Amino acid sequence: MTALTSFVFCFAGCVALCLAMRRHWKVVFSQRRDQPRSVAVTLRVLGSTFLLLAAAFPIIEYGAGVGTVMFLGLFTVAQFLLAVVLPYLPEKRVSTVVG
Repeated sequence: MTALTSFVFCFAGCVALCLAMRRHWKVVFSQRRDQPRSVAVTLRVLGSTFLLLAAAFPIIEYGAGVGTVMFLGLFTVAQFLLAVVLPYLPEKRVSTVVG
């Protein structure tokens, strides 16, 4: 249960930090105007908080040594999943609009 919770927080943190970047924001939401600065700051704080929570759960449950390694493994999987899913989003959106 700890691993699943930590993975969800890792993925949510990675998504929030990704959307805090202007170019990824435009790809996901396809807006011509830039995101407001307050949204970017909020996403950065939220993403950092989620990653701290994701690190805290396994460290508290399994100790510093094993918990840190577990967090880094889950963080790597979350980053890989996001890297695979992010480029796929615009193609899926275009295909659903076109037909």
